[in-house]
Amino acid sequence: SAGHRHFRSRYYSGTRIAGEDPWQWSVARSYNVLQTSFLTTRYNGNPKLQKMITEIADGLLYHVHNGRVTTEINFSTDAENRSGSMFGEAPNSVFYAAWQITGDKKYLEVIPQKDPALRVFDKERLAKRYTEEITNLGVREYINTEGSPWIDRTSPYNPIIQEDRLGGTALLRLNVLYPQNFVSWKFNAPANFESVAIFLSKASPESLNIIAYNLDLIPVNTDMTVWDVKPGQWRIHQGIDTNDDQQIDSGATERIVELNRGELLNIVFAPRKYNIVSMELVRPAEKGYWERPDLGIGPDDIKISGEMVTVRVHSLGAVDTPATTLELRDAMGKLVVTAQVPPLEAPLDLKPKWTDISFTVAEGTDLSHGSVKVDPMGKIQQITRRNTIVTW
Repeated sequence: SAGHRHFRSRYYSGTRIAGEDPWQWSVARSYNVLQTSFLTTRYNGNPKLQKMITEIADGLLYHVHNGRVTTEINFSTDAENRSGSMFGEAPNSVFYAAWQITGDKKYLEVIPQKDPALRVFDKERLAKRYTEEITNLGVREYINTEGSPWIDRTSPYNPIIQEDRLGGTALLRLNVLYPQNFVSWKFNAPANFESVAIFLSKASPESLNIIAYNLDLIPVNTDMTVWDVKPGQWRIHQGIDTNDDQQIDSGATERIVELNRGELLNIVFAPRKYNIVSMELVRPAEKGYWERPDLGIGPDDIKISGEMVTVRVHSLGAVDTPATTLELRDAMGKLVVTAQVPPLEAPLDLKPKWTDISFTVAEGTDLSHGSVKVDPMGKIQQITRRNTIVTW
């Protein structure tokens, strides 16, 4: 009635929504159901979801008092309940998502801001924080494992380690549902996640500074995935810090790479030394992720029955896809066939958009192993190319 967008019920199923009292109140945990909307709009910028999220955030801003957010709101009357135990606990992911969508800093004003000092590399402070974290986890080990009274409580609260190693919190069970991390790591065998101590002293969409100490006696090979970074050409400086000033003093290398969200950057860390990696965007791409089409295939989209092959190709962006091709290769990597993929609409209505491409291969073609790749020449600038190939 006040013209705000709010949740209309706290009690609903797939077939019924209770719209009468006492159910027509949102609660502090109502906003967790938006996680799939956060992830979708973060990926492709769907305008329908963006409108919904920003309107929910705007509606909540009308219910902020002395910096505290009221989340329990009556749908019909716009009345508030400020006596609840969750009063003042802001659904930060709603506001963070609205800020990412609009760039309007008004949404950040109700989110507790991080202390800039936490981004300063201080070995003593880090050791103290991690010692406290280890102690806290030890104290809670029983209640977090066999003694847990709630099945959803069996996870450690570890935003500190995520912020230090990933540049931001990727996921917390309730408080962070819109990912805020800039990188993630995969340590290639024989190394593992304990092999390298990592601290991101700077993390933004345009630049990253990484301080890493390799604890192993041999080089550690890692694949770092980039996430909330702008697409384009990036300059990568890497070298060794020999005098503990977090600057490259020896072994400096430089390379220019093309990076998009979700892509891997291989980094090798020298043993028993402080490795410094500095990354900066030097040439932004012409189009951002939300301005791009996206074609995707997955393992379940490939059906092989004798000589008949069917491939389901999905349109996943918020922009219509142009016509392109897909190619099938056999167990030896030899090109078997190329097929045409027609233009596809973007799923702006949030309903799947796909087409099935079917073709027959020659008798005796060995497809015990093989691959299918969409847009094999890379002519379409997509959100990501990690979902354009399936290998079996």
